[in-house]
Amino acid sequence: GRSAAHSSHPHTEFVYLFSAQSKIMFLLSLAGASGSLLSLVRHSGEPLEITLDHGQGLYSAEHALRIGTPPQPVTALFDTGSFDLLGFSQRCLGTCFYAKHMGAAYSPDKSKSFQGLSTKLLNAKNGTLLKDHLLELTFGQGTAICLPGSDAVVLAGKGHPLRVKNLHLLEGVWAQQSLGILMEQEVTAIVGLGKSKDPNDPEGFNRTHRTLLEQLRVNVFSMCYGAGKDAPGKLLFNDPLFASSGFMQSREIPESVSEVKVIGHVHWGAHVNNIAINGTSMGCKTSKCAAIVDSGTSLLLLPKEIIQHIAVLLAKYEVKDDCSGAEKLPVLTFMLDGPKGPVEVKLPPASYVAQLEGEVATDPIARTLAKLMGKKIAAKTHISTCQALMMPLDQKSEFGNMIVLGHPVFSEYIVSFKPAFPWGMFFQKSPQVHGNCLARHPAQSVLEGGAEVPAFRKLAPASIKLPDWLESDVVAF
Repeated sequence: GRSAAHSSHPHTEFVYLFSAQSKIMFLLSLAGASGSLLSLVRHSGEPLEITLDHGQGLYSAEHALRIGTPPQPVTALFDTGSFDLLGFSQRCLGTCFYAKHMGAAYSPDKSKSFQGLSTKLLNAKNGTLLKDHLLELTFGQGTAICLPGSDAVVLAGKGHPLRVKNLHLLEGVWAQQSLGILMEQEVTAIVGLGKSKDPNDPEGFNRTHRTLLEQLRVNVFSMCYGAGKDAPGKLLFNDPLFASSGFMQSREIPESVSEVKVIGHVHWGAHVNNIAINGTSMGCKTSKCAAIVDSGTSLLLLPKEIIQHIAVLLAKYEVKDDCSGAEKLPVLTFMLDGPKGPVEVKLPPASYVAQLEGEVATDPIARTLAKLMGKKIAAKTHISTCQALMMPLDQKSEFGNMIVLGHPVFSEYIVSFKPAFPWGMFFQKSPQVHGNCLARHPAQSVLEGGAEVPAFRKLAPASIKLPDWLESDVVAF
């Protein structure tokens, strides 16, 4: 999870895989926020499907999250790498990155069910007294200041709405301008979908509130992202595939699904036994590795030595800036540990390569990017290059070298999570039928022409986000 306060702007490193004519460079995104949450619930085991729109690299849901009484619709990211509901508020202290979109943010003053520090007290308190109420959250690209509170929450979409009467939330009241990447899609909330507390873990990693998923008593939720340009993602609560298979009664797993063994107490973690290309091991076969499966991270984070091995192999291929030639790149295979044996997660080039194109501002990440590309640092720098969606990560965990499996995995697989203890995590190849990553009956669509061949995605520089825990020496699972 996220520590309450630590330094921002971690060291970011980009690695080129190809020659000057065909650069594929490593970058990364965010792991999202974490902390603690919530309170009471109205429950239904019926499915709820939410469409996640793909804008410039972020998968968000417009108006699927509604906070307060009467409900206020906001645009939210859904993040398996965190636990809390973080909602940026109209009660902004000073200048906030979302000022020009203030109307899209949550307003506690307009909610009859809000519980927390009132605006009158917020304005009356001096800095010393107010400091006792504030929580600092540090992301890779900046810091946010939050106030703890609670309010009613509704998740809405296709199906039965899910409601929590009094959810503990973190109200964002200030944020650095560098976090403005969220506002590229007017995102003003992050919904944590982390694991529930382990009853055998007395400390509970300082969680004093039950998570949203615990309150809602969701049995299994599934996520996937669309392959190709602008294809949407899907989030399905109370996935009927698992209910129909008898999973909730006997833990019988559907035939099309592979189960991965969940490790650790905090994140959705798994042992990685090997990373291979064309049968050749890139790493993790003789050394211990562990991965976090994180929907809030845009790229793949791998140990530096593995990145170097991959770079040597991929450098043999000619890939141009528009990604022509990238379709000939090999499949990248991750071997995860499952209760019934190894589980292969195979990523074709269309999932781990994309075209990065657009303007970058002169923040620390952009300056690093411009320097590595051999360009002068200007007020605005336009880039257009084909890139491997990977970044070196030299961090350890109690289970070995750290790996993060982000968006590329969700663009190839429907990943399902059982949030209640004992936890479960499952992979099913996504059919990607006509842009629907959750279509589980591809045979029906074969008669209509079959699945579309995904094009290489385009990402805007503004969509690149960095994990909040990158500078930690050891990451807890």
